[in-house]
Amino acid sequence: CLLVAKQLAARGLSNSALNGCKSSIVTKFSDSKIATLSDLAQMQGTTVSPGFAALSAAVTLGTVRSKSFLQQRNNITDSETQSGVIFYDGARVWVTSTYRGFTGYQRCQVDWAVAYTVAPQNCSDSGSSSQRVLSQQWLFTLQVGIVPVSWSETYNLQANASGQIW
Repeated sequence: CLLVAKQLAARGLSNSALNGCKSSIVTKFSDSKIATLSDLAQMQGTTVSPGFAALSAAVTLGTVRSKSFLQQRNNITDSETQSGVIFYDGARVWVTSTYRGFTGYQRCQVDWAVAYTVAPQNCSDSGSSSQRVLSQQWLFTLQVGIVPVSWSETYNLQANASGQIW
C-alpha cells in the first residue's frame, strides 16, 4: 500500500493516499466455552450412533471446548474481517475439519472499500493437529489512469490445542 501511495504522490496525485495506508487491526476472542450436553442434543440426529456415543463421553468429561475469534483490519479506504470458531481438547485444535463430532469455521469478508477494489484471495486453515494457522489474504486493485496497480496483503492468526489464539 505504501509503495502504491508513494507512486501516486510521485505522479502528482494526492499525497493523502499515504494516510489511507495507516491501518488498525482489531483482534477479539471469546472466552473458552465447554461443549455442553445441550450442544450435543442438537447434533444427535446428524451423528451416527457409535460416533455419538464417543462424542457424548467426551462432552461429559468436559474435554471439548470452543472459542470464537474475529480479526478486523480498517483504514480510511477499506475494512476486511476474518472470523470463526475453533474447537480444541488439549491435544488437538481444529477449525474447518470435523473432529469428535464438532466442526468450527472460518469466514473472510470485505466489509467495504472505496478508491480501490478489494477481493479475498485466500481464506485458509493450515498447520498441524496441535496448532493451526488461520490466514486471510486480500487482493487490492487501484486503477491509475488506464493501468491497474495491484498488491496482496496477508494477515494470520494462530490457534493451539490449549485454546490460545494469537
